[in-house]
Amino acid sequence: MRLVVVESRSLIREGLCELLSRQKDIEVVGTAASLAASGAMLAQVRPSVVLAAFELADGSGLDLISKIHRARLLSRVLIVGSEPDPVLARRALAWGAAGYLLDSVDGDELAGAIRVVAAGAVVLDHAFSALASSPEPVQPARGHIYLTLREEQILECLASGWSNRRIADECALSVRTVEGHISKLLTKLGVDSRVEAALWAVRHGCVPAQRHSSQP
Repeated sequence: MRLVVVESRSLIREGLCELLSRQKDIEVVGTAASLAASGAMLAQVRPSVVLAAFELADGSGLDLISKIHRARLLSRVLIVGSEPDPVLARRALAWGAAGYLLDSVDGDELAGAIRVVAAGAVVLDHAFSALASSPEPVQPARGHIYLTLREEQILECLASGWSNRRIADECALSVRTVEGHISKLLTKLGVDSRVEAALWAVRHGCVPAQRHSSQP
């Protein structure tokens, strides 16, 4: 398995590389300390698995997932976070992560999780075992309306003024699928346009007000 480690903290990044390089079936083919530094390297080495911290110096593991999707890479992303928060784990899976582990995981468990992800399955930390039985996790109610994490993701994109094509690229979906999500979202919110949906998102705290754009 070809592995890339993306972690901003040098000691942890180097420790992970040393630990995982001892595994006979895992080859660490690259490292990056930031989201920006990962781009060209990932396109060049094309790893089967990317082990990424949830929090990076210039973004997050979720931003990295979007970058990999936009580059049309087949690398699967295993996120490692410090917060035992099921909302974060759900959000990572909704964005396309192949797994979410806490940084308290031991070396053998981490290596095993990388193998599971490389084989095409999804892995979750033991702390989030209840999520495995939830096919479509949801967020807390926003203004008495329950949104799935995918709907919240698309709503954030609408509030940023993105086109359907850009949303499709960011979320690794087809334009037709995005159109279907937006149609259902407008119905659920009781609004008639994507601009109204964006305003709804700002009013209900789904996105910061400064991110709102009225461009369709």
